[in-house]
Amino acid sequence: KDKAPLVDCPACDGDGFLPVRNGPFVVQWERCGECDGTGKRVRVFCPHCRGKGMATREVSVEVAIPQGVESGEKFKVPKHGSDGPVRGPKGDLVLEAVVEDHEWFVRRGLDVHVVMPVPLGLAIGGGPYKVLTLSGEAKVEIPPGTQYGDTLRLEGKGLRRKEQAGDHYVHLAVAIPDGLDAEALAKLQELLPPTYPTPDQLRSLKAKFEPLMK
Repeated sequence: KDKAPLVDCPACDGDGFLPVRNGPFVVQWERCGECDGTGKRVRVFCPHCRGKGMATREVSVEVAIPQGVESGEKFKVPKHGSDGPVRGPKGDLVLEAVVEDHEWFVRRGLDVHVVMPVPLGLAIGGGPYKVLTLSGEAKVEIPPGTQYGDTLRLEGKGLRRKEQAGDHYVHLAVAIPDGLDAEALAKLQELLPPTYPTPDQLRSLKAKFEPLMK
């Protein structure tokens, strides 16, 4: 409380430290928890801090989050921590980042991955297509004969960290149309008759899907 007279701390008799016995012949001295080592207390406690000299309150602090920050990274905001005892200097506020998962994108380091459906006709014939990136839509060229699981790489379109930039990977999923009538199905089967895979195709499929077979 403002200008309240100080008296010797009754817990430590004004010494600021208390004896603690550690064994039959060893006595150690520890800082008094009642006066925080000052040896003094006030006669009338402040209603906010109850004589501790510090009170807890919540404040909002605006901080700048670095580009490309990852979960678990810690960084300091100087002089935004607790006040030191007896009007000592303020400490620092230490923040630990927790990066939330995104609805569509998957992060791997600075690289970003997204799965995009591709219409069957476009996968067969190829052509321009729009895909999702962190900065909005981007136009890409779908190669003719695109297969399920083929990947496009957009260099430098991932996350940035200082002088580094990750890549954006677009994994293509060929969308098979449903709800076709009998006539449309017959035409598709005529245009795309069933064929048995070649050994090269089987080897290519194994290499593509083997990492998922765990």
